[in-house]
Amino acid sequence: MRILKGKDIITDKWEQLYKSSSFATFFQSPACYRFYKELSFFTPFVYAVEEEGELKALVCGYLVAEKGLLKSYFSRRAIIPGGVLLANDISEEALELLLSELRTDLQRKAIYIELRNLHDYSAYKGAFQKADFEYQAHLNYQISIHSGDEVFANFSDNRKRQIKQSLAEGIVCEETDRIEDVRAFYSILQQTYSRKLKLPLFPFEFLKP
Repeated sequence: MRILKGKDIITDKWEQLYKSSSFATFFQSPACYRFYKELSFFTPFVYAVEEEGELKALVCGYLVAEKGLLKSYFSRRAIIPGGVLLANDISEEALELLLSELRTDLQRKAIYIELRNLHDYSAYKGAFQKADFEYQAHLNYQISIHSGDEVFANFSDNRKRQIKQSLAEGIVCEETDRIEDVRAFYSILQQTYSRKLKLPLFPFEFLKP
């Protein structure tokens, strides 16, 4: 087994693992990695473990920090959306090797590493713990977006009432490809995050078409 990083990972093998894995999400795809590389406020990274010429696991993520000298230093974090991309026949040893290398390499660049799993990894909990990761189970609410009525039915009664009131007052929902509309939407997000949520928000560059 050996660890591969960045340009050492052959894209065709990455695509093959992505298409065959039961743990695949867009966030682990080569296309997502290319998108990360286009953003000025991200430092993307990708690590993989190879065994007998085949990729068995891969992580794709980014380093990000807030602006400002002190704030930047104390907010350095490594985020891995989607979790680990696993081959269906991966061994615990291979996964542990990848996670250990990831932790060793990134601990000098970030104050923490967060894998945001979108699948159930409980069967691999031992490998995470052996690599000194803390495994926290959580519940994801997944809402189908194939039908507007189905989405609306999953809202709380209070949220339904707010939506109906907004529609009665003339609010409309429509798709747009106008940059001015995207900027207006971002302005609303910015105010909500800074005044109410008190959380950082990605720069407009992230949403720019």
